[in-house]
Amino acid sequence: MWTDDQKNAIELNDKDILVAAAAGSGKTAVLVERVVSHLLLPENDKNHWDVDRLMVVTFTNAAAEEMRQRIEKALEEKIESERLAENSDKKLIERLEKQKILLSNASISTMHSFCQNLIRQNFAVLDLDPAFRAGHDQEIKIMQQEVMEEVFEKYYENSDSFIHAFAEKYGSDKNGDEDNPLKNSAYFKVYLRDLSMHDALKTYLEATPGIRKVRASETTANTLSDFGKIVGYISIAIILILLAVGIFLISNTVMIGITVRKEEISIMKMIGATDTFVRLPFIVEGIIIGLIGAGIPLVILFFVYEKVMGYMMSQFHSLSGSASFIESGEIFAFMVPLALIIGAGIGFIGSFITIRKHLRV
Repeated sequence: MWTDDQKNAIELNDKDILVAAAAGSGKTAVLVERVVSHLLLPENDKNHWDVDRLMVVTFTNAAAEEMRQRIEKALEEKIESERLAENSDKKLIERLEKQKILLSNASISTMHSFCQNLIRQNFAVLDLDPAFRAGHDQEIKIMQQEVMEEVFEKYYENSDSFIHAFAEKYGSDKNGDEDNPLKNSAYFKVYLRDLSMHDALKTYLEATPGIRKVRASETTANTLSDFGKIVGYISIAIILILLAVGIFLISNTVMIGITVRKEEISIMKMIGATDTFVRLPFIVEGIIIGLIGAGIPLVILFFVYEKVMGYMMSQFHSLSGSASFIESGEIFAFMVPLALIIGAGIGFIGSFITIRKHLRV
């Protein structure tokens, strides 16, 4: 059935084997026979293979599937023939049945599929998204172009980079060809303080002579702008709620003070105390409570801001070149007076409302 060379390819062990043969000469059949012959060996034999420990690489997925089917068919034929034999070997049948089960996990595939499965099994070690896939040719070309642009942009940012000398030297050929994209090239990053100016700036730059390309993300800009508006609305709502809560709490606190001192207030009125003299301590109490309520969050916010700013700059080094945080001293020089004035105002309003409602003098 087999030629001498085919037998050598099937039976030879402990050596590397290279088989060169024309199409249709039986290479796949020889490989299948070689695999099955090793699966038939006892498990304690050094030349025994488990099928899921093999790596069989083909050029196409169709060829890989054909190889898998041929091995499965060969195992089924061996199992059937062994069962029909007069002195059937039950242990051999069990081994073959085991190999048939393991065949589903065998690495019989193209090189791309094998690498893809290997990465997917170890995505956590490689810190990759497990839902990754192999890119199509067109996608790969686009990615290559994007990577090339990013490399040029990165080196253009550095005035000492070799890319400037490279562009100067190879910007045009001996025939004066000016189509080279490196000729007279420069790269700039523009940061907007007002995102609403994004579209207008992009339109202006695209219409400016000498600018080859403007890279801008309308989606990102719109998302940030919309997010800013939402945060603004939410912040206003939260501020109004907190103002109402602050006034309510201060009012209740002052009301409790009025209730406790009701007899004292009556005595003070009997001996001739003016309305202002009676009311003023409660107004001062409300203002003090408001100042304390504003001061405590300011202290907490100061330390939290310092910690967050330090963490962001240490963990995200890329931010140091593209973004900067306002110094805490500059922020709190504005926030402290404003917060204390608002706190005192809330305390005054809360105590004034309570005095008018509950203090009859």
